[in-house]
Amino acid sequence: MARQGKSKQQIHKILILVVLILTIAKLLCSYFFMFMFVFSVFTVAQEPKGNLNKFCTMIIDKQNYCQSSDCGLACYSGYNGVGKCLKNSKAGGKLSCYCTYNC
Repeated sequence: MARQGKSKQQIHKILILVVLILTIAKLLCSYFFMFMFVFSVFTVAQEPKGNLNKFCTMIIDKQNYCQSSDCGLACYSGYNGVGKCLKNSKAGGKLSCYCTYNC
């Protein structure tokens, strides 16, 4: 009889432990899904809309020889962009000021 009481107590303890583990797992799973939902909302909200990151490139001052400092300054002051001296195949291989800016 005493043996049956101990085995019932052990079974009862095991069942309580199993219920506790399942409850914790359920809570962790629901918190994980809530975290994923909030993360996905913030990811979509921070995505740029439309053509915000569209870049345009134009050639500034095709006739003159390009100097890097003048090119960068002209592009920044005129278009708030970045100017670089690159070979222009249409101008016979001369260096031209290419200005890249946000359209």
